[in-house]
Amino acid sequence: MRDVASGKATPANVQNYEGTLVSSIKTIYKEFKQAEKDYPSSVEEFRTPPKPFLAQICNSGCDNINFATGDLTGWYAYYAANVSNLYTNVVDITGGLAGSVKHAANDTLTSYEPGDPYYDEFPNPRPDYQVNITSGNRGDGLVPSIPVVSPFGGRYSVMLGDSTLHNYGIAMLSQTFKVSAANANFTYQYAVFLENPTNPLHTYFQQPFFKIAVLDENQDTIRFCGEYFVVAQGGIPGFKGVFYPPSGDSVYYKDWTIVNVPLTHYIGQCVTVIFEVGDCALGGHFGYAYVDASCSPLEIESSSPNFCGQKTITLTGPPGEAHYIWSGPAKGIISSDTLRQITVDSVGKYSLVIIPFTGATCADTLTISIGKKVGTLPHPDFSADTACIGSPTIFLNTSKPIANSSFYWDFYNSGIYNDSTVNPTWTYNSTGIYTVKLHELTNGCGMDTTINVKVDSIVSSSFIADTVCYQDTTQFANTTSGGITYYWNFGDPSSGPTNTSTQATPNHSFSAPGIYTVSLISKHPGWCSDTVKGSVLVMPLPTASITGPDSICYGGSVVLTAHGGTHFKWNTGAVTSSITVNPVQNSSYTVTVSNGKCEADTTYELFVKPVATGGINGKTSVCLNDTVYLTASGGGTYLWNTGATTSSIKVPATSFGDTAYSVIINNGKSCLTVHERVNIDSIMGYACCNDNIFAGDTIVISGGEGAHFTWEPPTGLSCDTCPYPIADPTVTTTYTLLTITKYGCFATSQITIDVVLPCKDFFVPNVFTPNGDGINDTYLIKTEFLAKYEISIYNRWGKEVFSSQDPNAPWNGTIDKSPASAGVYYYIIRSTCANGKTIDKHGFLQLIR
Repeated sequence: MRDVASGKATPANVQNYEGTLVSSIKTIYKEFKQAEKDYPSSVEEFRTPPKPFLAQICNSGCDNINFATGDLTGWYAYYAANVSNLYTNVVDITGGLAGSVKHAANDTLTSYEPGDPYYDEFPNPRPDYQVNITSGNRGDGLVPSIPVVSPFGGRYSVMLGDSTLHNYGIAMLSQTFKVSAANANFTYQYAVFLENPTNPLHTYFQQPFFKIAVLDENQDTIRFCGEYFVVAQGGIPGFKGVFYPPSGDSVYYKDWTIVNVPLTHYIGQCVTVIFEVGDCALGGHFGYAYVDASCSPLEIESSSPNFCGQKTITLTGPPGEAHYIWSGPAKGIISSDTLRQITVDSVGKYSLVIIPFTGATCADTLTISIGKKVGTLPHPDFSADTACIGSPTIFLNTSKPIANSSFYWDFYNSGIYNDSTVNPTWTYNSTGIYTVKLHELTNGCGMDTTINVKVDSIVSSSFIADTVCYQDTTQFANTTSGGITYYWNFGDPSSGPTNTSTQATPNHSFSAPGIYTVSLISKHPGWCSDTVKGSVLVMPLPTASITGPDSICYGGSVVLTAHGGTHFKWNTGAVTSSITVNPVQNSSYTVTVSNGKCEADTTYELFVKPVATGGINGKTSVCLNDTVYLTASGGGTYLWNTGATTSSIKVPATSFGDTAYSVIINNGKSCLTVHERVNIDSIMGYACCNDNIFAGDTIVISGGEGAHFTWEPPTGLSCDTCPYPIADPTVTTTYTLLTITKYGCFATSQITIDVVLPCKDFFVPNVFTPNGDGINDTYLIKTEFLAKYEISIYNRWGKEVFSSQDPNAPWNGTIDKSPASAGVYYYIIRSTCANGKTIDKHGFLQLIR
């Protein structure tokens, strides 16, 4: 337009002017494309926001958006691989709805186990969860000053990525929810750690990265307001660097940051929130982050909705904004109008323009009307007990009035109320001084009050003490974290002044066996003390004893039994409670008895009497079931191992095997134990076994062991003097076997071979003439080898007129002893052969007279 006004562009030269302008635009476009190629990080299209990976369910509201349940309920978790080079390339996205778990997205793409081909180069252990709930008061492993839980509220956050492990891994966390006035103020918090590769150099797209995106219902990024993207590099606003010795390069990190995304323009839509962090694409450098979020109404918070006699009211905007611009009634704002919190002294409508960190294009305007009301101002007041990190702090509400009032607690003075109970508790995950605000609202009149709560570190008391035996000294290992001074109480008042100690690692001798409750109080100046109690077991000493005879005859044996414990060890090497000994001279036996922990020992003396003269006489080889007598001589008294006390005993040869006998021959001052073995000839044949065969088949029968065999009858046997003849009898036969051993012992036994005859079909006639002429006067069915037989005959009206289970009992043509009428009858025959085969027949027969 300036060229037209100056006359440079006229109707006469307009075409030339347009050509020059087009040429200039082409040059600019060419330069832009070259810049796009050389400096991709400066080109917006390369900051492609992440998209949802599966069809996610749209929650009716923010579902566990701040992980308050301590798990991943309501969230989707994914893992993937980063194979980017000249452009972003994320592959193999895997995952879904996480559910009520603390760990999700177990990455099997970039983790290996021993024996896998890449384990030596990238030894990421399994399971390798890429999404993990964090809790407690610990700090990050790389930068301990940064807590693993957001300091802006809540007990839980999430760690994305597998910390300093590296191997192409990408972690993703996402939730889709429906926006309403109750949750239009979406705020996220994050802390991020990105290792900056120096060797080898990486392209822009190969660097570790961190992304945040908020998508609208069309899955498009909420432009400018809903995205954040950063890759590992120096000079990133808000980031600091720390040297990382394992790889010799730097890690750039950003402490917890809170960001607000206004969603009032998306009320009624389903929006998707996505957090994503990735290792470098070459597999050697890591990226990980901690994230948290919250939802609340996007509104202005007031200390009172009305002036009820107070001179000023405090208005507070939502947290996480870059700029705040207030306006209202003339001279109504008596403080700075560019702060998050202002003070007003007039009724009227106040407006707030909030500008997020993502820029002025994301600005939103909030309003609130402050009225005036006649009423009584509440007087909020409260106190807090000792606040220790990781432990619930109790807040005592002493406001007036308590009844008919509503209470809202902001434990971080962040502008977001965390609790609405009268006397709440809250757990802080980081040390520091926190400003806690209590807002009381009574009948439309409100008032705020704040106090500072100092959250101290806490000592974590713990100790270890082994189980000991009575009279031993217990050593206490102090495993307390953070303690400086200690006070022990061993729970043993009978020990007198030694029952307590202030040593760090004391020892104590307990006064008696038993279970003692030991307490330890650990303190650190300026910290919260901690008390822990534990049980210490002092076991009693076992009482060892040995029972058994105090003397033994030469050649004899006795059983010694130890008592008093559960484990035993004899000087003979035995570890059983009882041992059998047969000493040839006076001997001592010692046993150590243990109850599993404590030991005691005792010794037993065993006297061996002088040898007497004597022996055993009698037959020592007999046949099975014979009887033999054994006679001892040379003593005054006798004691056999059978319990008999006579000089002679009767030995029944009823066992299959040899039998040992012994006798103690005692003359008072001397004695002798004599042993004898009776050999029982029990190796005899025995016919085996009863069986069934079909006619014409063969079977091997067994005679067992022996010297000589005789089978009777020999009929059907391949050999009647063999131990294992082949039998093929044509009829059922019982065989008797006579066996004789090499010692002359004999025995007889029998077996029976049942011969099953074959099953044969049979003919059923269809006519008979019961006229008394002696020819075909009965209806007879000729059968053979049937195990079961049944025939039923019916007249033409279906009435049974004859039945029989005997094939040799035919129908004589009568019904109830009267001649049956001539005509057609129906028969049904059911039969079973000896081999189980069934033969069933039915049909018509003609009775002719």
